[in-house]
Amino acid sequence: VYTDVLVHENPIAFPIRPELAAAFSYWMYAAEKTHGVSLEIAKQAFIERNEIKTQCEVELSNLNVKEDDDFPRVKPENMILPIMAFVACVYIAVVLQLIHESK
Repeated sequence: VYTDVLVHENPIAFPIRPELAAAFSYWMYAAEKTHGVSLEIAKQAFIERNEIKTQCEVELSNLNVKEDDDFPRVKPENMILPIMAFVACVYIAVVLQLIHESK
């Protein structure tokens, strides 16, 4: 599996008291309009400066297909024991119910 799509995105929110939120929003707006400074521009500059990859690169095609699988397909042969256990429990329940009704 190859993917170049965004796997997960966390929106950024500032932990700020409600009474300061309006002033903070104003200053963020003013900084962007007057000085061209915004959170997105600062993030992009940080990423470029520190060479952080923006996308998650997942590469699973090199895995050996013949390795043991964590979730193999269920075959009818694999279901014999659970079905037999279920039938045994049903049989025991019927016998106990018949004993209970006979008393």
